[in-house]
Amino acid sequence: MNGQLSEFNISGSNRSELWAFKKNYAVNWEDKINVLLEYRNFSGKLGMFWFEPSKPWDEKRKPLRYFDYTLAYAPEKFEILVGNFYEAFGRGLVLRTYLDEDFRHDKSLNGIRFLGHLPYNTELILLGAKLRDVFFQENTYKIMNIQDSSDQLYGADISTQPFTFIGVGGRYLRANRNADPKPKAFNELFGGNLKTTIGPVDLYAEGARRLGTKPGIGGRETGNGYYLSGSGAFSGFGLVAEYLDYNGIGFPVGVYHYNDPPTPIRSGVAINRGVDEIGFGIGANASPLTTLFLEGSYAQLKTHDKSSAVQEIIGKGKYEPVELPMIFQLGFESMHQKKIEAGTAERNTEKPNLDLTYTVGDQVLELELERAWVYELPEAVPGSASSTYHETGFTLTYGYGEGLILAFGWQFVDQDSLKRYDYAKSWPVMEIAWSINQNNILRVRIGSERGGYTCSGGVCRYEAPFSGIKASLISKF
Repeated sequence: MNGQLSEFNISGSNRSELWAFKKNYAVNWEDKINVLLEYRNFSGKLGMFWFEPSKPWDEKRKPLRYFDYTLAYAPEKFEILVGNFYEAFGRGLVLRTYLDEDFRHDKSLNGIRFLGHLPYNTELILLGAKLRDVFFQENTYKIMNIQDSSDQLYGADISTQPFTFIGVGGRYLRANRNADPKPKAFNELFGGNLKTTIGPVDLYAEGARRLGTKPGIGGRETGNGYYLSGSGAFSGFGLVAEYLDYNGIGFPVGVYHYNDPPTPIRSGVAINRGVDEIGFGIGANASPLTTLFLEGSYAQLKTHDKSSAVQEIIGKGKYEPVELPMIFQLGFESMHQKKIEAGTAERNTEKPNLDLTYTVGDQVLELELERAWVYELPEAVPGSASSTYHETGFTLTYGYGEGLILAFGWQFVDQDSLKRYDYAKSWPVMEIAWSINQNNILRVRIGSERGGYTCSGGVCRYEAPFSGIKASLISKF
């Protein structure tokens, strides 16, 4: 009996967060708890999410609460899972769901999944599930696919690597939707990939095709997508390159997708996530000296008719002198956008930045500085005019060991009446992070945050400016 109990494990985590808004005295409270249970070949996960804004509620700002569970049986050769899970086929051209805690985006599946471990390093995945896409925007959570949360997804993915230098894969996804005019008018995506390793060089290629029905009017429509990437690691030098061409594989067209193909833009910007995009990216890094590290990248993405486009240039250098306990980092970011944000025809930013870190024993002092030159042209409407302004920011951080971090930051712009920032100009903020013990971290943030248009992994949102207090407690057990 004691031996059986010793095989039973329980662990979990909890994140509790409170936002108090200065402007209207409103309060947002949320809590997310996960408990993991393991016993021999069985495992289970229980999760609860609770978002509770203060009343009065309306359609844009109201509570969101849900309960998740996962049960899995996993002997040596296979796994059967029932409940909530995440899955990505290949690089996401056919299917990709994920959890992005920092960006507050939870795109998960609920259903059943079979995973088989076959001979010759072969894995087979079969699934049947429904999607739930939870997204945070304008200081509230929303289920993006609330109107289509009953859509049925059936998928299969097989990948094999019979030799260490080569691997192949194939995949299929079928979506049955209430929006389909008849049962046989479903959408399906399928594709495959090839990857190989030749010495220090890794190459990857994936293609996908969509066969579907035109929304509302019926009739067949097709789409194709391709993604290629290569990387090489040599002595003191690294190189990575990627190319993509997506034409009609993003599905469904709109605010949420079952698939999320990669974007070459490192800051996470995409145009329409696979509906109509073509682009490439190239990056390199080098260490000419043991104390010096350099990296840079260039990427661009556009629609096939060039009506929308984004171009990004990033460069960074890091220097760590042997004779001083300091790290010097100098960087530059350039972003040119054409009809990427709603209501903005063009937006160009050129932003140099500097980061200095000084370490003495258990104490760390860090200073971050940045200044952006911004050119912005609104969409052509009566009275609209271009504007040029500067965005400046700095952060001073003090850390003592791993237990305490104090930070003060200030961002400001030098032009009034910026609609994107609710006509504000200055955002000072102070934060303390305290590791109470090994399993509990408390963070308190007081002040203002600029907000604006932000992106992560090809998904973008508008973050409303914030002024008030944020407090969070993260616990593990």
